[in-house]
This record gives sequence, C-alpha cells and structure tokens, in this order.
Amino acid sequence: MNPNTNTLEKKADIQTNTETRQLILFKVGEQCYALLIEEVSEVLATPMISKLPLAPDYIKGLSNVRGNIYTLIDLEIRFQLENKSAETLETDDFPFILLLNTQHAQIGILLRQVPDTLEVSEDMIDQTPLLIRENQSDKSYVRGIIRHEEKLVLLLDSREFTENMHSKS
Repeated sequence: MNPNTNTLEKKADIQTNTETRQLILFKVGEQCYALLIEEVSEVLATPMISKLPLAPDYIKGLSNVRGNIYTLIDLEIRFQLENKSAETLETDDFPFILLLNTQHAQIGILLRQVPDTLEVSEDMIDQTPLLIRENQSDKSYVRGIIRHEEKLVLLLDSREFTENMHSKS
C-alpha cells in the first residue's frame, strides 16, 4: 500500500466529516453580521413598538410578540455605525425584527432587510483577531469572522451580546 494514498484518504475523510453550521446573515449599516441559527427563534414583521422613557438610545422600545415582551434594539446605534438620534429614526425604517433565542433576555434586533441563511463548515470560521478581543474588554460580541462573497461577515456571540447590553458602548 502506498503511504501517500493513505494520507490522502485521511484528508478526504477529515474534509467530509467537517461539521457545518447554519447561520442567519443580516446587514447593519454596510456591514454583514451573522448569528448561529439556533440562537434565533424567528424573523417577523416589526410589531407595534412602545417607547421606553429614559432608555439608552439604541433601545427603541418594547414589543409584545404572542404574549412575550421583547426589548427591541437598533444595532446601528449600539455598534456606533450610524449617528442617528433616537428622535430622527423612525421605526418604519426597520420593517423586520430578528428575535433572539437566549436565556438571558428577550431581545429583538431591528432589521432593514429580510435576513438570509448560509451554511458554512466549521473551518471557514476564523477566530476573532487578538487585537479585537483585547479592545472589546467586556463586550466580546464577535465570535468569529467568515469570508463570504468577497466580504467579511462578523459572527456575533448572542450570549455575550445580551449579557452586556447594559454596558456603555
């Protein structure tokens, strides 16, 4: 038996056994983000939003979705990607919400477009660069980076994201 053949067969087995992950892709500003599909409960049309007095500007209010109260957030403001004040931003600008499936909080992310899905192999998810992790301190929202269609997609960590909602951006 040729030893090189055995090595090639092992590499083929590794490639076929690579675990894949289903992701939900969405845009915030001009940047693409993703969440693991198991972290998302659903996407739906934005329901009526009740404003929450004295809330941080990225919290747009509360919504009742089938008896559950969700805090709706604007990631453009939370991630400091846009300089829109809470007064000038209309909820009509966000026709969809992405509801997160977390134990920490009931969060809805306001979206301008319907999100997409993507299946990637585990080895396509690059680790977050050390420089980003060090500068984020307690806000380590980025779990990894994915190259997709000539763009970088930031894979968010919903657990870190929802646990650190109260911290200042």
